[in-house]
Amino acid sequence: MAQIRFRQFRTLNHAEIVLAGALAFPKPFRGDERIMGLHGLTLTFTAPSATITFSDPNSQGLLISQIVKEFGIDSTNSLRGAVIDDVLYVVQATPSAAVALNVATSTAAAKFGFPTLPTTRSGTYYAAPSGSAPRFLSFQVGGLPGSIIVATEE
Repeated sequence: MAQIRFRQFRTLNHAEIVLAGALAFPKPFRGDERIMGLHGLTLTFTAPSATITFSDPNSQGLLISQIVKEFGIDSTNSLRGAVIDDVLYVVQATPSAAVALNVATSTAAAKFGFPTLPTTRSGTYYAAPSGSAPRFLSFQVGGLPGSIIVATEE
């Protein structure tokens, strides 16, 4: 049986990226934080099929802004990254399905807070209101930040 869910977002950009099937990384990140030990490690995506190989030859650590740029130059140019409210998201450059990460084959997964199980993590892509569940139903924008309410059927 389908369920109606209501979600609250602070910005339209945040609502858009979540509805577009973005994968949210579990570990929160500050904008000035450096992630150490990523050089040569990978993130392997199964949807879309793409691999990110991180480059930090001087072992200075990568800023979150540098990591976001890495998603824009993946092996197939099919991903883009964004940080919203200290959460790193990866979404398809042209959204058409949820992003899925193969945790088992991604050597950098633990650095981003992904547990070893389940072996695949993915976002949820919400179809248009005329589509089948999971689908986007409606949204309401209030006058205050954090007052964007999105209804979905799942």
